[in-house]
Amino acid sequence: ALDAPPGGVDEYYANNYDLLTSSIEADVLYDVRADGTPIYRQQIELENLNRLLPLQSKGQVLDYGCGKGAFLGRFLKERPEWNAFGFDVSEKYRSFVERIIPPSNFVVNSLESLRQRQTKFDLIVMFQVLEHLEKPGETLGILRDLLTENGILYVTVPHLLENSIDLFVADHLSHFTPSALQLLLQRNGFSQAFTSEIHQVGQITAAFRRER
Repeated sequence: ALDAPPGGVDEYYANNYDLLTSSIEADVLYDVRADGTPIYRQQIELENLNRLLPLQSKGQVLDYGCGKGAFLGRFLKERPEWNAFGFDVSEKYRSFVERIIPPSNFVVNSLESLRQRQTKFDLIVMFQVLEHLEKPGETLGILRDLLTENGILYVTVPHLLENSIDLFVADHLSHFTPSALQLLLQRNGFSQAFTSEIHQVGQITAAFRRER
């Protein structure tokens, strides 16, 4: 792990980290088809989740590090019976997120406020977030307590051995191989459901259950 930015990670993302605001997916272009049709990262993430993780017809989902809410928007189009929540460390994208979920379901910078609601989630997703956290173990412990008994934590992180540029990304405070990711989660109360290294180039995709 690397040192956190001056002032701490939360302050950095709240005040210095900007996503483009021309549209909800302006900055997450993943690829372009031969006919010029754009493919966005959240589209790939949802397709992979659908392949790897059978979900019930209704439930509660939390996107930890939801940004502008693009994944939740796509998820709810397919699963309108689910109740969706978003968590982020910045207020900057509230106007985007609140077009997708109720304002009360968007929480900024306070996992404790989520815990106080006693809301339990059937699915928590963390897309390219874990490597940014200053205290990943502490966060994972809180998220574990927010899962239902059979709930799933679904995680994607850069694969260090397949994506060496990850070492040079200034705001990546941790770096993961499949075994390192599994060890971190096991130490914080999770058991592994599956890990995939093939569903997205340079990325580890994994799901974990809370230990009983």
